[in-house]
Amino acid sequence: MGALIYCKSKDVGYNKNMVDPQLEIENIKNQLIAKYMPERIILFGSHAWGNPRPDSDIDLCVIKKGVETEGSNSRKLEINRMFDHRVATDVLVYSPYEVKRELWLGNPFIKKIIDNGRVLYDASASN
Repeated sequence: MGALIYCKSKDVGYNKNMVDPQLEIENIKNQLIAKYMPERIILFGSHAWGNPRPDSDIDLCVIKKGVETEGSNSRKLEINRMFDHRVATDVLVYSPYEVKRELWLGNPFIKKIIDNGRVLYDASASN
């Protein structure tokens, strides 16, 4: 299954700097598009469901073709070095195949992300 990537630098608390989360989500999205070239970026969790708290992190599901073998630490390292952020951020990276397989297997977590998450970017819609 995909790699959970917890991106937190020494200067980043959950949101101790009181950064506007919507601006930070947009900032991270733009960096991911420019540097990682994903197929899709989906916001999920409290920011997508409309009930974030001041200490809420940002949860993103990134779908990208050609990612390393499932669970590979290289996904974590690649994403963690890729973007600057000022709010704690959890990024899940899946290949399109992994998402399709997990949906077929009935994974409720992936189903909720796909069905109810807020699509921030879809490369197929950009063309």
